[in-house]
Amino acid sequence: MADAPEGEKPRIDFKAAAVNAAAALRDYQVNPRLDYRTITNVNGPLVILENVKFPKYAEIVNLTLGNGEKRRGQVLEVYGRKAVVQVFQGTQGIDNRNSHCEFTGDVLRMPISEEVLGRSFNGSGDAIDKAPPVLAEDFLDIQAHPSTRTRGPTPRRWCAPASRPST
Repeated sequence: MADAPEGEKPRIDFKAAAVNAAAALRDYQVNPRLDYRTITNVNGPLVILENVKFPKYAEIVNLTLGNGEKRRGQVLEVYGRKAVVQVFQGTQGIDNRNSHCEFTGDVLRMPISEEVLGRSFNGSGDAIDKAPPVLAEDFLDIQAHPSTRTRGPTPRRWCAPASRPST
């Protein structure tokens, strides 16, 4: 939305809204989300689940506690049908009887556009300044390594990381 003088309704930038909607739906796939009640251990910020079908590294997990509170986490390790999930908001109150986990099948993504320049975000890609939400041109994987770029111009100069002196 564009800034409007006091007392007037803000104007909606329909072109930016259309670009945002296209970005949000670009890689959208409808897959069944699997819900598990197979928590076997809670240790610090980690939750260990067993009998998980095809967990993926870096997959986002939605946890629902017995009292209905919702938290998010991310798969850190996979051992066959076991998954180790780091819970972003902490594990206090999570138990193996009443809590359950939903594997989303997606990784952590952040809205990207020129609007993010100069903004402040937390480690999950959520804006922490008091500015309006970002109208995204794309949603990119937060953990993507710079060498795995698939879009944008090729850099003119590439500098290799400094090597350590031999001892």
